[in-house]
Amino acid sequence: MRSEAAVPPLALIIRLDADSPQLMKGTQNVADSLILRVEGLDKVKALLKKLGKLSETLPWGVQSQKIEMEQLDALGKAGCDFLVFGIDGTPASVLNEEDIAKVLSIDTSVEEQFLRVLDDMPTDSIIIEAEPEERLSVRELMAYRSILFAVSKPVMVRTRIDLEEGELLALQNVGILGIIVEPRTSKEMKQVAGLRKAIEGLPPREEVDRSRVDALLPQSGHAIEASLPEEDEEGEGEGDY
Repeated sequence: MRSEAAVPPLALIIRLDADSPQLMKGTQNVADSLILRVEGLDKVKALLKKLGKLSETLPWGVQSQKIEMEQLDALGKAGCDFLVFGIDGTPASVLNEEDIAKVLSIDTSVEEQFLRVLDDMPTDSIIIEAEPEERLSVRELMAYRSILFAVSKPVMVRTRIDLEEGELLALQNVGILGIIVEPRTSKEMKQVAGLRKAIEGLPPREEVDRSRVDALLPQSGHAIEASLPEEDEEGEGEGDY
């Protein structure tokens, strides 16, 4: 990402269809980054025209079911910061890409055999794509935690736009680094602005207390080291169960 600003309590990522130019304009000063969902990567110039100056001020990436390797070079030259892709149907050679950050999209039903090697794959971060429930549940947190337990790289989750402060705090405490929302109307974009304010009211990332994470759900220790302060070796292992 381009910004050197302090890590927010939770990163707020907005995902839009690439044919939503009016909604794109509303992402500035609200989103930490932008994901554009496209059918294919063959229309980079048209995509940049829709983005306008936004592409110069907001980190952005694309997500597509159809990825052709020859199109990645054009994306990099266009200033694309990251590429979001799934496990199935994605050419393995995408993992060799070095100029664009690679974000792996999975769901909570990912098979255990894949979960074991998730952290070994040459990707930069992970998005959990589970369908959000009407209210964030303990089951959802446990599903997220099962993935966080297996990886040390940043993990983001797709969520509802109308998350309450307590739900945001629960996600932060369990080790999630960012949330992804998908506004489809101007009204929903205004809701995202309210979500931004709620996130800004959360405890700073560096002040999150590790003991609160331990109490919320069992954790692996290394899985959230990017988001929590290190402990002294003294007392290590206390509270395990």
